[in-house]
Amino acid sequence: MARIDEVTQALVDLGLTKTEAEVYTELLRLTVDGPVSGYKVAQTMGRDPANMSKTLMGLEARGAVRIEQDKPRLFQPVPPSEFTEQQVHRISAQRRKAVELLAGIGGRITGDRAYSFRQRAQVLDHCRRLLAECRNIALLDCTADMLEVLCVDLEAAIDARGVAVMIRCPVPSQVTGARIVVEPGETTPSDTAYDRCSRIHLVTDGSCLVNAYLTAEGDDPDPASGHGIWSDSPFLAAHGHHSLGAKIMLARLRQLLRQEAPAATIAAAEHELSSLIRLGAGGRDHRRDPDTEPPGDPSAIRTGTVSDEVPRPWKQAEPDQLRQAEAPEVLRFVHRRTTERKPSRE
Repeated sequence: MARIDEVTQALVDLGLTKTEAEVYTELLRLTVDGPVSGYKVAQTMGRDPANMSKTLMGLEARGAVRIEQDKPRLFQPVPPSEFTEQQVHRISAQRRKAVELLAGIGGRITGDRAYSFRQRAQVLDHCRRLLAECRNIALLDCTADMLEVLCVDLEAAIDARGVAVMIRCPVPSQVTGARIVVEPGETTPSDTAYDRCSRIHLVTDGSCLVNAYLTAEGDDPDPASGHGIWSDSPFLAAHGHHSLGAKIMLARLRQLLRQEAPAATIAAAEHELSSLIRLGAGGRDHRRDPDTEPPGDPSAIRTGTVSDEVPRPWKQAEPDQLRQAEAPEVLRFVHRRTTERKPSRE
């Protein structure tokens, strides 16, 4: 059973005063057998009847209490589920009004800064807002628990606006319409606080990012705490988009190499992922030009499968030509990413 001070604080967080919260809680106890008078509530709580009458009328105005009878006046508390739902709607309406009134004051907070937060709720709220505003592509690298929480928001972005979603996750997961790359990570057991924490790195449209580490219960006095940043800085968001895109691409290519996939499949996967990542380059829509870009399988973006479609020159080639073309193309791909050297300082 919850402690009295916890119940009172929960009601205060919903907008009641401390006195109103205490009276509402007492009413729930006293009205098991039916409505009661304000005098009885005051007598039970040891409060002044005149002040109690004002408090009860205030609760009635807030929708927490109903007047069941006028003479004598009897009060009945509104069920907690109904009352709290009313409070949530009221707060949401006040929030919308405040946003509208404040919209004309100053400008949107942007620039080259990152804004921090330490609460799980803040992290998830920002992630949901970014996904709701996303139009082209969302890149996500997270632990399984965070992916489960955001699954509905990811699928809504895919279904409602056709957003391309690419995810790197340590365990097999299901997000309808998303491309998911499973990369377990380290194979050696570890039990540090870092390994037990929830992690999320989200970049939407190459223009906004969230990066957060949330401590697991038992690792911090406040189990909801952690460390995270949010930014819509063009520089930070673009950097985050390209680095996270490269991380997801590398994970997929490693996966294909472990499966000993054909060279054509590996090169096609690299081309397809690169095309998707370009959707968020600079926060602009760089969708494929059918006259200049090789065709891909559109369903691959939505089903999470890897397209076996090969670039156009290979598709049009005869089988013998294809086998001859595989080696130099893949060698160029490998050379481009593994053999580049930094300029000599000599």
